[in-house]
Amino acid sequence: MAEVARTELRIPWATIFKVLAAFFIWYLWFMLWQIVTLLLVAIIVAVGLAPAVRWLEARRWPRWAPAATVVLLLVGTLVGFLVVTGAQLGEQAQNVGQRAGELEAEILRRAPKPIVDLVRDAGSKPDASMIAPYARRLGRAVLGAMAVFVLAAILVVYLLIEAAPTYDWVRGFVPARHRTRFDRTSEEAR
Repeated sequence: MAEVARTELRIPWATIFKVLAAFFIWYLWFMLWQIVTLLLVAIIVAVGLAPAVRWLEARRWPRWAPAATVVLLLVGTLVGFLVVTGAQLGEQAQNVGQRAGELEAEILRRAPKPIVDLVRDAGSKPDASMIAPYARRLGRAVLGAMAVFVLAAILVVYLLIEAAPTYDWVRGFVPARHRTRFDRTSEEAR
């Protein structure tokens, strides 16, 4: 009788730990990606506003005043833009709604009678119970966006006020052999 050859699969513990570590890193990224994105956007905005803050600081303003002023001007400009465009968007949405009603009437007028009867029998008018979940989801999304916007503005003000200590703190994580390159890149970004 022939003996059956057995295949044995051995997975070292190091490989198992690497797979678990990769999964853990992926899980952390999945949980933290919004915070990391918010932080990166705040850094980019703070770097863009830093010259204006330095200019006002050179005119004897205390560091906190130009940082708050520049961010409040930016936020005010964005809110004003949204107010102006929001009114126009509302009008355009109303126009689209009217056109959609006209289009529906035209399609029903030209369609064959069996199709029109099928559409009218199957279609029901939307009521509050059908729209409420969408309105609730939209409201939650708008409130979440506003909270993120306020948090980003606060973070930008902080980064502008505490620019030098934050730079020194981040620089501390850079290996010593790369610090001159890090400093040069920082200077070129200014």
